[in-house]
Amino acid sequence: MAWAATLKQKLYLSRTRVLMRRAGIRRALELVATLRAFGYRLRYRLRPSERAMVRIREQAARFVVSSSDEMQRVQTLGGEKKFLERLLEEVRSGDVAYDIGTSLGLHTVFLAKAVGDAGCVIGFEPEARSYQRCRENLRLNALHNVRLFDCALADEENEVQLVVGESAASGVHHVQRRGDGHAHGWLQPIRLVVGDRFIAGHGLPAPDVLKLDVEGMEEEVLRGLAETLRRPNCRLVLCEVHFAILDQRGRWDAPRRIQEFLVSCGFGTVDWLNSGHLLARKDAPSACGGAPCAKPSVLPKRLDPTEHCVVCGHTALSAVYQGLRFRKKPLPKTYAMARCTRCRLLQVSPRPDPAELAEFYRDTDYWAEELVVRSPGECRLETDILSRLGGYVRCGRVLDVGCGAGHFLNCARRRGWETYGVEIAPHSAEFARASYGLSVLTQPIEELSFSAGFFDLITLIGVIEHLPHPMDFLRRLHPLLKPGGVLFLLTDNGRSWLHWLMREQFPWINPPEHLQLFSPRSIQALLEPSGFATLRVESQETIPEDAAIRGLAALLRRNGRQVSESGALRKGIRPLLWISYPMRWLLWQMNLGAQLYVFARKSDSGGSKL
Repeated sequence: MAWAATLKQKLYLSRTRVLMRRAGIRRALELVATLRAFGYRLRYRLRPSERAMVRIREQAARFVVSSSDEMQRVQTLGGEKKFLERLLEEVRSGDVAYDIGTSLGLHTVFLAKAVGDAGCVIGFEPEARSYQRCRENLRLNALHNVRLFDCALADEENEVQLVVGESAASGVHHVQRRGDGHAHGWLQPIRLVVGDRFIAGHGLPAPDVLKLDVEGMEEEVLRGLAETLRRPNCRLVLCEVHFAILDQRGRWDAPRRIQEFLVSCGFGTVDWLNSGHLLARKDAPSACGGAPCAKPSVLPKRLDPTEHCVVCGHTALSAVYQGLRFRKKPLPKTYAMARCTRCRLLQVSPRPDPAELAEFYRDTDYWAEELVVRSPGECRLETDILSRLGGYVRCGRVLDVGCGAGHFLNCARRRGWETYGVEIAPHSAEFARASYGLSVLTQPIEELSFSAGFFDLITLIGVIEHLPHPMDFLRRLHPLLKPGGVLFLLTDNGRSWLHWLMREQFPWINPPEHLQLFSPRSIQALLEPSGFATLRVESQETIPEDAAIRGLAALLRRNGRQVSESGALRKGIRPLLWISYPMRWLLWQMNLGAQLYVFARKSDSGGSKL
């Protein structure tokens, strides 16, 4: 499921992985591996053999074995059978496959059988014994469509030392780097070559499929193959990422850089199959004019200089995310997000046109899960907001802009407020009027007929991130507030730890629904020119219990699960929120929570023009 894949990906790319390794989880797994190795040694002693047969689906291959270590590696395919099966599912007859780090040739043999005589396999293995064993296994299986080279790929030409284990079957050979400490094994001098130059110099065909197992050199190998990876026919990469080696070298963030580099080379889908294997593929040509619908082949550092930040007007925008799609339903169009280098706002670029947005909000499926009558006890988020507002403004007239189904206004009316709402989605406005008897208008703000200074409070709860021109919008609201009136904004926090962890998978990065993502700095840069003085910016790590339940239930429903907001889901959320409260409280104090609560007061001026 999408949420499980996202959680798994972020676990593998964050420091949590390093902490788990230091906690001893990896050592426990190594103990299991040691016990399995003992079993294979015993089996080999009882029934020694010089050949071993391995079958994957309809393909069978024979391999030379001369030790219990080789027997174990061949029979288990180095513990990578399911990943080899996944790779073979993607390989077509006639493909050119690159096997970088062939070791004994386990993958090489099966790849050669899969591509057939019409295709070929190009292999690279610098370790001398593994190179010779790979050649023996190719001869044993009578394969003549493989070219094997005894050099190592990288992003520079160099002569280095390769640390090799006692057995060719150990699979732990790696290039010695500064900071690796004492080398546990022998040293073999090897030659590093730049992949793109080597391919061009030897006239090798460009790969359709590429498999890497290079023991901590993944980033260097991929960067040396940048031009090759950007070729349209290079459609798939299976890369084993050796976290332990990278962490030992202090490069714990290298897996994230590897993923971002593959995205920049046009691989629109990057999946972590487990904690050590990454599968990247380019989207197939479809309805995008014959070209891949993936992210562009090069991730630009700068965007169109004519485009400007919607808050501060600065034109220096730096691309951050590419190829974003609407999460709630499949749409053909993809979007990008850029960060303003001055105020740090994240905004969709280029901006959707007004007709596209109008059609989007007219869709009756938009937030249909919110069209349910709720009692005050089920509206803890709305109640929490009203309690916080009590410290800044007394009961009077409130205008809730983007009031949705009217849950907030219904709670406010029960507390003595005179309520008014504006909602551009017709089905939501009709629900609020019919279910709660609220006064909800559907006109644009500039067409409202309220007199100047009519409202004591104006609220935009989860709205400011939807607006194409947020500053112009706030300036239109400014005259409707009485002098000293309060403006309240609730929006998502682009500076939150959750965004830092999830990056483009952050749930509220969701164009064209959300057009910008604010931080405390950028929200304050928006308010002052709009005619508002910031009173306070608060943050929460998560939303109260009922909203958390509603959000989780909606997420599960979108992934095909039939769930109820009562019962087991509510019972599970409650203890989780209580247990995590101390950590969430600390994050709130640093304004690192997932949402921002912004309180502002109308200033004397109507906002300066930029």
